[in-house]
Amino acid sequence: MNMMLRLLSAGMVWLALAASVHAEPRHAIAMLGEPALPADYTHFPYVNPDAPKGGTLRVARTGSFDSVNPFLIRGQAVAGARTLVFESLLERSHAEPFTLYGHIAETIDVNEDRTEVIFRINPKARFSDGEPVQADDIVYSLETLRDSGRPNHRTYYAKVTSIETPDNMTVRMKLEPGDRELVLIMGLMPVLPKHVFETRDFEQTTLDKLVGSGPYVFDKIDAGDHVIYRRNPEYWANDLPSARGKFNYDTIRYDYYRDTQGAFEAFKKGEAMLRTEGDASRWAVGYADVKDQPVTLETIEVGLPKPAWSLVFNTRRAVFADKRVREALILTFDFEWINKNLFHDKMQRTQGFFFGSHLSAIGRPASDNERKMLELAGAKVRSQILDGTFSLPVSDGSGRDRKNLRKALKLLNEAGWRTSSAGLRNSEGSGLSFEITVANR
Repeated sequence: MNMMLRLLSAGMVWLALAASVHAEPRHAIAMLGEPALPADYTHFPYVNPDAPKGGTLRVARTGSFDSVNPFLIRGQAVAGARTLVFESLLERSHAEPFTLYGHIAETIDVNEDRTEVIFRINPKARFSDGEPVQADDIVYSLETLRDSGRPNHRTYYAKVTSIETPDNMTVRMKLEPGDRELVLIMGLMPVLPKHVFETRDFEQTTLDKLVGSGPYVFDKIDAGDHVIYRRNPEYWANDLPSARGKFNYDTIRYDYYRDTQGAFEAFKKGEAMLRTEGDASRWAVGYADVKDQPVTLETIEVGLPKPAWSLVFNTRRAVFADKRVREALILTFDFEWINKNLFHDKMQRTQGFFFGSHLSAIGRPASDNERKMLELAGAKVRSQILDGTFSLPVSDGSGRDRKNLRKALKLLNEAGWRTSSAGLRNSEGSGLSFEITVANR
């Protein structure tokens, strides 16, 4: 009997150990596949490791700010603080879909089902006030952001079932099962200095010069007007592969303007050095007015899904409940005329979700597995989408395409709407009317 108990006990210990078996600590982790860079990589492939340092970068922003804490719902946080002053455990490579490399945490150790992760802190890691980054800072960051942070932080960090600190430089987290991305999300967790934040009310906005571990420190803060960041020459990660070649400006300044036109005028006067342009008309003709400043216009292909400016129907409204009404309205929307006359033919029409990326379903038939999943979900999907032949209607570009208008009227008639001297009316005599809400850009 004693022998059986000993065998059972030994077996239980072995099972417990087997359940928590980890691979060797690694320098990086990828969501899918393996990291592209080896453990002895020297820098990310898209940076110049020998880039000169110095100078000032000035950027124009619209709106205002009343806080330098980027982790709160309350208030409007200043631009730049999250990426310049504060850092995450791991650093993301922008040359890969989703791969993180060691940074504050020099290694990451994950079990096979990704329900347990061990971060080992780089002993060189320091906050800008010289204090070392330790395990207690990681625990404090997790608990504070989980309880008082932004909604995304609260949601994800609540999935950490336990956190332990075997020593000052090691943090072990146990995670809810079923979410293999969660390990990487925890690697992107911001690291806050416990000794700074525990002495203040985290949930209150502040304009104090907060301390982080990042490459820059707050230099000057003028609420709602501008903020200046100064490069920290004692930045602890200056020689780390994850930081080498980056953060080259001595100072970075964000100036705030009331609207996009004000920010554009600042750029024209040389008060801002770079800007991303979202207005196709301005891109086509606006920069020709810049006389005194040399301007370089460059189009950069982005591998992410394209952002969409869309007419989105609120199908909870009765007027949009019928699919035929929605189709009719889209037929009356003359994208080709608008693109030519308002946007200088610079816009590409969004055809569906994830448009412009390999995740898009536009232009390709659904696979057998996709069809099975849709069938199991009870989804009703029109055949053109499943066949990969769906596309939005194209007009003749005249602004009065009668062919499309006739199709639209036919659909409206089928949906119970009839033309009259008072306009379109349904059987109850109500008119076809709705509101369009737009953002002031």
